[in-house]
Amino acid sequence: MYLEVTTTDGQVIGRWPSYKRDALLPLVDATVRIRGTCGSQFNSANQMTGVFINIPYESEIEILQPPPAEPFNIATHAISDLLRFN
Repeated sequence: MYLEVTTTDGQVIGRWPSYKRDALLPLVDATVRIRGTCGSQFNSANQMTGVFINIPYESEIEILQPPPAEPFNIATHAISDLLRFN
């Protein structure tokens, strides 16, 4: 199973080999702490293209803040403020 994890610095792929299907839903849009080992992804030219984290067990994912009850009632941002370098 691959998880797309968004951080303040960008996205990371989480590799979670042994998961239970019912464990996934509480993670969507939640703020979590993940413990695992990190690795790098490279392309055919041996250039680093990304980072991944290996998550060995479900117990290594801790929900710090559950997802909002109403996912469409979150703060909005102007389109001009998105994808800006800071």
